Amino acid sequence: MGKLTTKTYILCLALLAAIAQAQEGHGQQTNNQGHQETGNHSQVPHSNHEGEIVVAAFNFDHVSTPFIITAFLILTIICKIAFHRSKFLTSTIPESVLLICVGSAVGGILYAFNVTYTLGTTVFFQYLLPPIMLESGYFLYNKVFFGNLGTILIFAFIGTLFNTMTIGSSLFGCVVGGLTGLPPANMTYLHSLVFGSLISAVDPVAVIAVFDDVHVNEQLYFLVFGESLLNDAVTVVLYKLMYALSILPTIEVGKVALGIFSMFVVSIGGIVIGLLLGMTAAYITKFTKHVEVLEPMFILALAYISYLTAEIFEWSGIMSIATCGLALKHYAESNVTNSSLITLKFFLKSLR
Repeated sequence: MGKLTTKTYILCLALLAAIAQAQEGHGQQTNNQGHQETGNHSQVPHSNHEGEIVVAAFNFDHVSTPFIITAFLILTIICKIAFHRSKFLTSTIPESVLLICVGSAVGGILYAFNVTYTLGTTVFFQYLLPPIMLESGYFLYNKVFFGNLGTILIFAFIGTLFNTMTIGSSLFGCVVGGLTGLPPANMTYLHSLVFGSLISAVDPVAVIAVFDDVHVNEQLYFLVFGESLLNDAVTVVLYKLMYALSILPTIEVGKVALGIFSMFVVSIGGIVIGLLLGMTAAYITKFTKHVEVLEPMFILALAYISYLTAEIFEWSGIMSIATCGLALKHYAESNVTNSSLITLKFFLKSLR
C-alpha cells in the first residue's frame, strides 16, 4: 500500500538498532567496571553457568535484542492481518494509525521494563533510509511520472524552499514577539531556518494509502508520490546547508552563494552516480544467466553501493539510490530471470 508498511520496516529496524546500541553501551560500561575490579577480564560472559553442565536455565539477556525485534515484527504482522480482516477498521482509520498505536504500545511496554534506547543519525542514514528510498525509486518508474516531472520538481524544490522559509520566518517572528519564551540571542533566524528545513519533509503515508484503496487518478497519485520522494532528498540537502551556515561565526555573501550552488551539485552528483551504477548493474546482469541465484543480491548490493558512494563524496545518497532504482527498473529488469525478478519485487515490496 504505497509507502505505508515502510513505517513497519522503520519501526522494526530502528528498534533493533537502538536496543543493540543501548546494550552495547551497557555492555561496555559493565566491561569497564569488570576491568576496574579485577584487571584481567576482557569480556562479560553470556551465561552465569560457564564451566558447568546445565540442563535448563533462563538467560534472556543473551538473546534479548533479536527476540524483542522478532516479537515486535510478529505482533505488527498479526495486527495488520486483523486490521485488514475488519471491514469496520479499514473503512474508519488508515493503516498508518494502526502502526502508530502498535509502536506506541511496544514503546510503552519497553519503558515499563526500563529498556532505554536511542537512535543515532548514523544508524538511520546508513542502514534504515537506503532500502526505503530504493523501494520508492524502483516502483516510481512510470510514464505518468516522467510526463509530470516538471511539475513534481517545482513542488519538490520550490515548494520545499518556500515551506522552509515560511516556517522558519514564522518561528523567528514568534521568538522576537516573545511568544516562545526564548530570547532572540538563543534562537537566531538561521536556527529557525534549520528547524524549518527539518520540518518541511512531507511523507503523505495516509494519503498514499487512501489513493491506493480508491484507485485515484494516476496523475494525482504520481504527483503526490513523486513529490514526497524528491522532497525527502531536497530536505536533507537543505537541512545540511542551513545547519552549516548556522554554526559559522560570520556569514558572507560568497558562502551563501556557494551553499546554493552546492545544493545543485549535491543533487546532480547523486543522480549521476545512481544512473551510472544502475546502468552498470543492467550491463552485468546480461551475463548472469548461469548464476541467476545471485542476481537479486547483486542488484541490491550495487544499489546500496550507489548510496554509499554518493555519501563518500558528500553528495545526495537519497537521490543516488532513488535514481539507481529507476535505472534498474528500466534497464536491468529485462535482463534477469523471472524467478530473480519475482524475488527482487517481493523483497522490495516487503519493505513497503
